[in-house]
Amino acid sequence: MDMILHELGHGLLMAVGMFWQTGWSLVLGFTISAVLQSVVSADQMRRAFGGGSVREIAFATLAGAASSSCSYASAAIMRTLFKKGAALVTSLAFLFASTNLVLGSALSSTCCSGGNSCSASGSAASS
Repeated sequence: MDMILHELGHGLLMAVGMFWQTGWSLVLGFTISAVLQSVVSADQMRRAFGGGSVREIAFATLAGAASSSCSYASAAIMRTLFKKGAALVTSLAFLFASTNLVLGSALSSTCCSGGNSCSASGSAASS
């Protein structure tokens, strides 16, 4: 019985730790989504992101990279953009930019783990 309680406590501690690490990004993403829903009108959204032009896609990509919240929150923001009148391609550009920035960070930290930078490890191998 003690072993079960110990494992249950360990599992709860891990769950609280995971929430502590990811909760801020969920709150940030859902807050941005709520602000967009309540403050930005559908006409404003269509004017800013409705056409799917290169300028609009670039702006959505920059906004997505700047938000860089977790995937669930990014999906909520993307859904709000689309429901408010943003073009599908613009909404998807936001979604991919916000989640791929996290993927890129993970890849670069994996590549550069161990205290060496990617370029330093590459130049050390070539010399």
